[in-house]
Amino acid sequence: MSPAGRKNDYPNILIIVVDCLRADRCPLDPEGPYNKNLRFWPRFRESATCFSQMISTASVTPVCFASILTGQYSFAHGLRTIKGPALNPNVPTLATILKNHGYHTHAYLTGPLEPLFGLNRGFDEYQCRERKQRINTEWAVKFFQELPVLLRQGPGFVLLHLFELHYPRTVMKRKARRRSVKRYDYAWWELDEQLEKIMALVPENTITILTADHGERLYRPSDKNIISYLQRKFRKKFKLSLRTCDGRDHGFHIFEDLVRIPLALQGPGIPEDRVIDQQVCQIDIMPTIVDLLGYELSLATHGRSLAPLIRGQELAEIPVFLETGNIDLWRNWRGLRNSRWKYAEQINEQTQKILNCQLYDLIRDPAEHHNVADQNRDLIAGMKNDIQAILQHNPMGIDATGRQFTEEEQEQLNEKLRALGYL
Repeated sequence: MSPAGRKNDYPNILIIVVDCLRADRCPLDPEGPYNKNLRFWPRFRESATCFSQMISTASVTPVCFASILTGQYSFAHGLRTIKGPALNPNVPTLATILKNHGYHTHAYLTGPLEPLFGLNRGFDEYQCRERKQRINTEWAVKFFQELPVLLRQGPGFVLLHLFELHYPRTVMKRKARRRSVKRYDYAWWELDEQLEKIMALVPENTITILTADHGERLYRPSDKNIISYLQRKFRKKFKLSLRTCDGRDHGFHIFEDLVRIPLALQGPGIPEDRVIDQQVCQIDIMPTIVDLLGYELSLATHGRSLAPLIRGQELAEIPVFLETGNIDLWRNWRGLRNSRWKYAEQINEQTQKILNCQLYDLIRDPAEHHNVADQNRDLIAGMKNDIQAILQHNPMGIDATGRQFTEEEQEQLNEKLRALGYL
């Protein structure tokens, strides 16, 4: 019998994407430093399979969401930067696949995830709420009422995007400076309480996935001493090119705090209290869900199913291609990561000239303080070859060009991005 013929036997799918959630704020060690202030996460971790080395494809939201939903890198799904173009209309999404198999599909998103990007394809309902409509507002009251109904009329796919950790961060019970690390932690602790309420509404026959779109930089290294601080102010005032250490928040580089994110899966068929240390990628989420449900993909993806790892089988580790997903030249970085090395290159997209390159030993230098590119030219050459091999690989075998916006659509998007502080 076809999957569509047995649709009521299939579990619900709930994907919760917390914007800017860093992996280190979801400790996998029960004695981790942040667990004492968390209620939801420690219990969810104990009931889930978690991946300690989950890497995002980019460090801006629309590009990351496109990769989550399609299982493709940006040059294959077509949504290249925060300003577009839109998703390639020929690329299937998780929503289109599940809808074709009898699922009802609903997205509750916010921030820059406008329908213009094409991410609404396959959703029966695609709600991109205003930024002010967060988990502590009247919007949440309505969402809490709708969620159990959607998941009990089954099978249902719900994609929930939470913006509480995104600057300036939502903090109701405590006070902290806007740019402080404390404010980020307070926002996460308060959101953690709300996640516990959400999970209380989720039926047992549901696969719940908790992840992030990308990470976040919580301090700026150039602020650590007065000379660096004044140099940054001088560069900004006279519109000189900024240095990578002048970046803040996200979207300016592919550093670990920007691309290493949590991934936890809980539900029927998912082992409890397991941690998998193998490097995996955001593009693996879509094919993993499809595989767990027993469906077949009509087109190949850059990502691959993590179901073998979840079931205790072996799966060879492969490198992850990274990019910022930004349009500004000084923030246009791409690179490659494996379990030990991170290679990053700043590139001029028009000329394809490499303006700067960095290499970090993630084992000896996990904070990426020491660029060892000059001492490892042969290693860099090999990683550059790997990047080119990935860029030339078109698993779908179709034109991967994103849909270009009309002038009116582009201005509409720019207005939204300006209101959110992206432009």
